[in-house]
Amino acid sequence: MTSLNNQYSSRKFSPTKSHSPCPICDDIKGKCRIASDNQDFVLCMTHPSDADLPDWKYLGETNGSYFAGKYVRKRTESETERQDRRDRNLKLRMVQQKARRNDLAKLPDATERDRLYQSYLQKLVLND
Repeated sequence: MTSLNNQYSSRKFSPTKSHSPCPICDDIKGKCRIASDNQDFVLCMTHPSDADLPDWKYLGETNGSYFAGKYVRKRTESETERQDRRDRNLKLRMVQQKARRNDLAKLPDATERDRLYQSYLQKLVLND
């Protein structure tokens, strides 16, 4: 349900894309939003609480149905700082993906799940 007085409407903000990533978390899937008229104002859904970035001032969380952190740029970011931030975020995402793959590898395979489910079903009793 959209409120009539939505201060974070799609007309005021554009979603992040591959050619315009989020400057806070480098999201390119469209979760975060960048102000259309001011590229120095960002709504980041990856970091709704303070990410403690030196070049960005955290203004707090958004109100309403869009849960994101509001950030304003303190100073312009140099190209080397931007590349360092992207490398750091890429390494973090790779570590998270590896941990997720390891967690999924620990889950039982289909035959083991079937054996577990069959044992659970045998222990259950049906009501008359």
